[in-house]
Amino acid sequence: KNQIREKIEEKLEEQGHDIYLLDREIHLASGYLAKITMEVIGELFSGARQTMNWLTTCARLLSAEGQPVAWITPIGIPFLQPYQQQKALSVVT
Repeated sequence: KNQIREKIEEKLEEQGHDIYLLDREIHLASGYLAKITMEVIGELFSGARQTMNWLTTCARLLSAEGQPVAWITPIGIPFLQPYQQQKALSVVT
């Protein structure tokens, strides 16, 4: 909120406004903008979180079948994660 307030004050001063006379309006505006900004960020990360959960589920399913998790990045680099589920094994000697 303070960073938003500072930016609003900076822009108003550049335009020749007296920020001390506008203190209450600046306070209300910065609070509103901070709230809206956090809501939007939450929405963006919510989608990213859902994607991460989906990828994790896929990786677990592949791993359970003994398959590696593989993909190609947008710039064409292949990746391979040979996740394997560990199983307890008893060796009788």
